[in-house]
Amino acid sequence: MGWFNKIFEEINLRFFNYSPNSNFQNLSRDSIIENALFWFRSSAYEGCYASKYSMLWNKYFSPLPESAAGWITTLIRIKKKHPDIYSRVFVNSDPTEKIAEWLLAVQRPDGTFASSYDDPSDQPPAIFANGCVNAGLISLYSENRDEKILAALLKSSEWLLKMQMTDGSWQHYTFNVPHANTLTAFSLISIGSMINDERFVHAGKKNILFTVEQFSENGSFTEFPEKSVYHYTDIIAYTLTGILLSADEMNDNSHIELVCKLYKSLFNLLGNNGYLPGEINSEFKTTVNYCCLPGNSLLSTLGMMLYKKTGDEIYKSAAVKLLQYVKEKQLRSRHAFLNGGIPASWPISGKYLPYEINSTGERLFIEALMDMNGH
Repeated sequence: MGWFNKIFEEINLRFFNYSPNSNFQNLSRDSIIENALFWFRSSAYEGCYASKYSMLWNKYFSPLPESAAGWITTLIRIKKKHPDIYSRVFVNSDPTEKIAEWLLAVQRPDGTFASSYDDPSDQPPAIFANGCVNAGLISLYSENRDEKILAALLKSSEWLLKMQMTDGSWQHYTFNVPHANTLTAFSLISIGSMINDERFVHAGKKNILFTVEQFSENGSFTEFPEKSVYHYTDIIAYTLTGILLSADEMNDNSHIELVCKLYKSLFNLLGNNGYLPGEINSEFKTTVNYCCLPGNSLLSTLGMMLYKKTGDEIYKSAAVKLLQYVKEKQLRSRHAFLNGGIPASWPISGKYLPYEINSTGERLFIEALMDMNGH
């Protein structure tokens, strides 16, 4: 393991100038958000924003449609909720326009978006990616009513309808995590409601019903019932968030109860300091000793959503712990490509995107901070 220690030492000496347990603890929430936004601003790359920064390769990676589109929703929210922060970080620029132009340029003729890096014309599509792009474009279209945005949305959504199975599932282009596509389903419900097209609403609801039916008695889910499959915590969070967001449209309180049940099942693994193992199986056990920080952030947001729906303080308490753990890991460095960043794993050598700052993880962290409402 000498080579591993050498790499770690090189990264530490080259980049870091921080003590992860102390530097940011005393900063205000607004200052932490601002630091994270400055990291995002520094990631401008190839006409958009990088999907991640690799500490091992010492470079940014090409933009990804799913990560870029997510920032549209977050930036619009920040601009409304924290206009002072927004104006300080972006001065007279509007990154949402840059992202939207890039997304329209890389959408393929069939309505799909690339799911991986490099040449977008030579990458497979993904149900999840199209759903993420839809969510961002919905936010933008709600603001500007630009017909080009609506056209891209409809093209993407029509492809999703073509790919859906008769039972409501998506089996192709899911990369073995079909349950995480509940957010894609929610995007279809949102589009259908927005333009009064029942086809999209029906397709979205059908996927939610399919996914809910896959849950076991203990509230867990797995694509392979005969195997003990481990899921990253962000996949668990994405799945539950889509179900919860769709609950009002589904008019079924049992869906909320299901999300509550699974969320509470995570508590046995949640440490008092907010540490949650990055991979958890269907029996709510783990064999890993690292944290998936984007999973913590998204689960924190989900906890606050459950608190607002149920009034139960147990969800808020968990949300605060989960987010606090991530806050303490925000990086301080003399380099802009690290400063304010949130590593994907902690320790940074963890299995989930090791030695990387993931753009989506950074965004989810900001969303969780805004959802905390001063707690």
